[in-house]
Amino acid sequence: MAGAKNEQPKKVLVTRKLLVYLDSSDYSVLSDPKRMSAEVESVLARLEQFKKEGRVSFVYSGAAICEMAPQEATHATYAEDRANLLSKLCDRNALVSFDRLIAGEAAQVGASEPLPFIPLSEDGDWFPEMKGLISPVDLVQVFRQKMTSLKAGLNRKQRRAAESSTFRRGSLRGSARDSLSDSKNQRGFDELLAAYPMRPGAARILWNHVAGTATKKQAEDAFLESLRDPKWMMSWFHNHHDTLSPVVTWLRGPSVKAAGVVREAATKLRAIRKGGDSEEQARLIKEWRPELIESVWSAIVERSAGSDQTPGIAAIEERSAGLNVMLNAYYTVFADAALTEREPKDSDFADMMHAAYSPYVDIFRADRYMAPHVQRIVTRYGTKVVSRLTELPRSIETALRSSSGISQ
Repeated sequence: MAGAKNEQPKKVLVTRKLLVYLDSSDYSVLSDPKRMSAEVESVLARLEQFKKEGRVSFVYSGAAICEMAPQEATHATYAEDRANLLSKLCDRNALVSFDRLIAGEAAQVGASEPLPFIPLSEDGDWFPEMKGLISPVDLVQVFRQKMTSLKAGLNRKQRRAAESSTFRRGSLRGSARDSLSDSKNQRGFDELLAAYPMRPGAARILWNHVAGTATKKQAEDAFLESLRDPKWMMSWFHNHHDTLSPVVTWLRGPSVKAAGVVREAATKLRAIRKGGDSEEQARLIKEWRPELIESVWSAIVERSAGSDQTPGIAAIEERSAGLNVMLNAYYTVFADAALTEREPKDSDFADMMHAAYSPYVDIFRADRYMAPHVQRIVTRYGTKVVSRLTELPRSIETALRSSSGISQ
């Protein structure tokens, strides 16, 4: 991580490859035949060649997965095309979920010595931790409840007898286990498939765990393997678009919490418009920045990671690169709104989520509006921000020619 403000430190990562983060819009442009001009086709060919040569790793985050998810069935085909391209370019090179990023940076800030926080997962773990999500206790409890509804006509003694013949020490007995494979239970199995984004094979393993024929680890591993495949995720969204909202809400949970904190803080900047000349407004914006960054950082960490910390701006800049870039860029967006006629857009916060990953890659794609804001902040961490997709191949070639930007 950086020291002095003007330093551009080398990346300390688990790979010597150049790390490149594409904007969500890039996957849309590069995968849409209707937008495939000769120039775009050339860009795609160069990116594929970079990957083939083995000197570049394209990486993605959960923010990209969430933005790819179709909001309705009619958009599903485009989502699958984008996910196919993402998988082709990135393989399983993913950056950790936003909640893990917050926790990792908070741990660095709170430590007496810098910790080696590495946000890159080469196993495709872009998603939040699964704590409690597929607990066997929860699943068995659901099955118990269904059984209870079927036994509603029995008296208390008969219900206890029926349950004792079904469960032993929290697991299903043989006869009950065998009944799960009966055709009459197909509806329950289908409901399980609809409730979770997993391949049928993974769902079967999870169902077998409820029945007692698969271990907890086997069930968890099977489920996570489904999540690690963006192509499958988009296919699942296609077939279960009606259940998309709860799933996306789960995936976006930490970012929603962070957005709430940041939007509350933005009211101070909006208030600047109510009085004072432009010079006074600019002075206040500059004066409030450190204090607001510190307070919003603490609020986000407490709300998302449950950690009560109040570091100064220097510690945040030094040991919390992702949140530092995100909050400063977001502050700049609202400061821009206070001093100009541009109103903040709903997409601005999504852009900030992506920007939180910029210090951890070598080349970061952002749109023309966000690029200069992010570049100004992320320069100290050694990242190059590219504002146009068509400029990306040349930026990669320039970085590859330089041996000073990558180290182990």
